[in-house]
Amino acid sequence: MEFVYVLILAVGILTAGNLALIAFDISAETPLISNPGNVDTNAEMSGMNVDQQATVRLSLGSGTPECSKDSSCYIPHTVSILPGGTVTWVNDDNMMHTVTAGSIDDIRGSDFPGGFDSEIFGAGETFLHTFEDGGTYTYFCIVHPWMEGVVIVQ
Repeated sequence: MEFVYVLILAVGILTAGNLALIAFDISAETPLISNPGNVDTNAEMSGMNVDQQATVRLSLGSGTPECSKDSSCYIPHTVSILPGGTVTWVNDDNMMHTVTAGSIDDIRGSDFPGGFDSEIFGAGETFLHTFEDGGTYTYFCIVHPWMEGVVIVQ
């Protein structure tokens, strides 16, 4: 009886491996299956969502500068929405943060230049902003200025 279970397991592993070979050309690491529905896979993989809404997460550990090395402070780093769309930022970190329009260089030596600002918000809290006009909007955290992200409205 034990032999039957081993045989079934071996057949299952071989079948899974063959199915993987059908879907991918391993030498080129390129899918052989066509892109169903003409999905923009580049946008999907970067987290870009050309839609009326997008969600950005403030990653756990973003209060330390290491997240800036791979742009993982805000995940995704860049989102794309339609005019009139809303972005929701969710603080998944255990530290206080902001989502503030511009960059640290925009506010050094002057008052806040305008745009949007979440003010400080804590773990588990959210901030929403609706972007009416097209353009590219950079933002950062005043508390942790290495945290930077981009919203593209198109």
